[in-house]
This record gives sequence, C-alpha cells and structure tokens, in this order.
Amino acid sequence: MVKAVQAEESISEYFDGLLKNRVQAEVGLIVGKPSVGSRDLALAVVPTTSQDGEQVLALRQGSAASASKAKKAGSKVKSNEPAVSIDLESELVAEHALQTFRMLPGGLAVLGLYLFAPESGYSSASSELCSTLAAIAADSSSSAASASDEAIAAAATATVTAGVSGISAPAAVAAAAVPQELLLLHVDSSTRKFTMRSCQAGSAATAASTLKPCELKFGPSLPSLVCLRCSHLFDFNLPASSSQEQLQQLLQEAVAVESTRVRTAAAALNGSVPASSSQPLSELLPPGAGASIAEATAVQLLCLPHVSTALRARSAGAGKVSSNSSSNCSGNFRLRGTVEAVAFVHKRDPVGKALQDLKHDVTDSLAARLQLLEDDAAAAADEAKQAAAGAPGNGGIRGAAAAGEAAHPLLSAAGAGQRCRVGLARRVLLPWSSLGLQVCDYLAEADGPEIALEQAQQQLQLQGLQASQVLELEAPAAKKQKVVAGAAAGKAAAGAAGRSGASCSGAVLGAAAAGAAAALAMAVAYINLGQ
Repeated sequence: MVKAVQAEESISEYFDGLLKNRVQAEVGLIVGKPSVGSRDLALAVVPTTSQDGEQVLALRQGSAASASKAKKAGSKVKSNEPAVSIDLESELVAEHALQTFRMLPGGLAVLGLYLFAPESGYSSASSELCSTLAAIAADSSSSAASASDEAIAAAATATVTAGVSGISAPAAVAAAAVPQELLLLHVDSSTRKFTMRSCQAGSAATAASTLKPCELKFGPSLPSLVCLRCSHLFDFNLPASSSQEQLQQLLQEAVAVESTRVRTAAAALNGSVPASSSQPLSELLPPGAGASIAEATAVQLLCLPHVSTALRARSAGAGKVSSNSSSNCSGNFRLRGTVEAVAFVHKRDPVGKALQDLKHDVTDSLAARLQLLEDDAAAAADEAKQAAAGAPGNGGIRGAAAAGEAAHPLLSAAGAGQRCRVGLARRVLLPWSSLGLQVCDYLAEADGPEIALEQAQQQLQLQGLQASQVLELEAPAAKKQKVVAGAAAGKAAAGAAGRSGASCSGAVLGAAAAGAAAALAMAVAYINLGQ
C-alpha cells in the first residue's frame, strides 16, 4: 500500500519562493504529525542553515560523475541541464533534527528531510540523505526510549505497584511515538517537480533503492488540530550519588517510574472520562476547542498514588541494586513538583491515541529537565577534578576542598554538611505564528526569554518574535535560602520538606546534612510549574 502524505499549501509556497529567488540547493527538515489515520501530515519545512561557518551542503557544477550516477539510478537528466553534485554534511543535519525534535511538544515530530536541488544533485546526494535519515531515526528512537529501557522499566513498574494494595502490575506500554516511516522530499529546482519517498525508520541506512514512492497531496489540515493541556504532579525519592554513572542511572529510573504512572493513568477530558479509548476525540471536545493555548482542552490524569519506596542506585556492570553503604551513598534527595504538558492532536484521532501524545509530552518534558540536571552535575564534576588537580600545596587537603566547592549537590561528596538549592529548568512556549501552534524550550534559573528567542530563531527560523510573546507557564526558582550546617540542618530540611508542594514558589533543590564521620545528606527537590 502506498503511503499517503498531506502537506500544507504553505510548503508549496515556500519552495515557490526559493525558485523565485533562484536558490540553487537547500536541505532541511519536514515537521508534522505522524500517523493521522493512514496519512502523515506535513505541516512545515525548516531549512538547515550553516553553523559556526560550516556549510551544510556544497554544490559543484559540471560533475560528469554525478551525471553518470544519475543515469545508473534511472533518473532523467535533461541534455541541456548542467550536471551538478552535492556534498552533504550529514552530522549537521542530524544534529539540527535532534535539537528540533526536543523543541516540539506532544503530537508533533520530525517526519524526515527535504532537498531542493536539480535531479542530478539529488542523485549524487541520495546515499548521504539515506544515512542522515538513519541517524535521525536512531536519535529519535534513543530519545524516546531513554527512559524506557526494558530492565529499568520492569524495575519501575514493580516500584510503582509494590506498595499499592490491590493494584497489579500494569501491562507494558509503548515507548514515545516516533514515525515508523521517514519521509524524503525532493523538489526539483529546475522543473518544480515534487517527489515524495519514504523508508522504514529501521532500514534507512540501506541503499537509496529501498525508498518507496509516496502519494503527496496538498491541502489544509491545521484547522483540524486541537491542543490538549494538563498539569501533572510528580514526587519521588532517590539516594545521593557518589558518581556520575550512579546519578545517570537514578535519574533514568526516576523517569521510568513516573512514565509508568503516567502511561497507565486514566484521564478525564474537560471533566468527562471517555467510555473507551476508541471513542472519537471530537465527541469529547468542548465548544470552542482549538489549537491555541487559550483554546486548549483541559485534561486531568488520574494516576496511581505515589509510593514512598526510594529508588536505589544500581551498580555498574552487574545490573543489581547496590547497598546503601557509605561508600556508595551518603543520603537521599527528593524530587517533586508539577509538570505542565501540551499536545497537538487531530480531532479525528481516537481519544486513546490523543491522550498517549499528551502523556508522552509529560514524560518527555520531565526527562528533558533531569537530563539538563545531569549535564550540570557532570560539568560541575569536571570542574571539581580540574580544581583538585590544579590546587597548590604538596598535600591533597586543599585540592579536595576545591573539588568539594565545585562539585554538584546531587553528588554525595558535595552534600555533606550543607544545605543548598539548585534550580531546575523551566519550560516556556513560543508561538509558531505561521502554523498557529506552539513550540517549547527550557530555560535555566538565570535565563531570560531572549535565550528561547535565540534558540527558536536558530533551530526553527522563527523570525520577528518578541520577548513578550514567550509564554512562561512555570515560575522561575525562588531566591536561595541560607546555608545551614550542623545539627540544625536536618531540622531545616525536614521543615522545608513538610512545607513544599504544588503551591511553592519556584524550582529548587535543597540538601541538608548532619554528622561527623559519616555525614547523612538529605535533599529535598521540588519544582512549581503551575501558573
């Protein structure tokens, strides 16, 4: 069966502009919504631009090899058309796709690539295009499955259900939705001919001969999209870590636990629980539902209760849960807060599929923040090593002190004897005006909206946005609390834990420790993402 793709008229108009401006060649991404019924919806194209002076593609005129390759591939090259060849920087295009994927909310995805070039140029670049599609497929799959490794997911399911009386382990749930087939659009810059092809995401690394033709039609689909929105509370405990590897394992397991809770949750749309997952979404939408945030349909996720059992770090290599000995862990920290999630879904979608898109956005958003937290800890650990190596003196005391000052609070060596706060990234939304949709970005505690504007301009080519158009659904972290040391630290941390909740103002990570020989560190992390 031939795959069908419905593209917005604005895509055709974009390529008309390239022809009018006599652009010779351009490569970029196709962004849209996969698997709406039997079709993919191509909503926009985003050009991949040069980064740091490095060209994405190079066009060479008069290449006999290119013409010969085109003939072998069965392409028709006009005799009066000069043969050209294209060299493509696949890594730059794949990295652009990954960054764009992270900025897309639930329901949207990078569907594939486009190349605007003469037929001979497309033929010369076909192998590189296929390898780029393979890299995009691998990156998308790894991003979607990073929190759903089979072993971690199994442990997470057991953790969620172990302490809940009468609740059995839920059935396995699918990883985040990614396109099963990737698209490759060639627009001939000489004839304006559109040719859409597709390949299975897992076989994109094979020869260009595996590409299959698609049926491409232009027509409006944006009016059929609606926005779903929900707030989700998370709360779990993790032991403090003595290494970056343990911290990475813990954060992955934390996301897996929360992913299990979210994906097995029942849901109420606008106060109504669907009769079945196959019920059409259109039957449950309130009057005035649309694709803007102001017209979003409210969804309430009804999850299993939080389990007090703390996650434990797994030892590297053996895959077993490590003991809470002082050599591996000197305490624990707590993460809790509320995630604001959005997803753009089709009115004709079954309600189960629409809710799955929203649930994926919840877990993807949480995973993105914890990944940034892990990156910060890794950077701090590297700074600590450099500080220790470069500290003066013939002993290791001053070097160890310098390392302790630079290390991250989530690593137990830095958590002993102090109370500290670390802001978690907050999510902001930016308008994709031409589509009437929203894209997202994550800002550090000290970042302003101009950082998100710069990222949107660089990755998605969104021009003319103002800081006032950046929608901040989540409050920045509160001011830093005083450092509390000694025996009073434990009481201060316990008080903060008791007071924190969804109504707290800011995203903070607190840690307290008490003791002399073996300091016991307890961290309280909470993030307020409400309005």
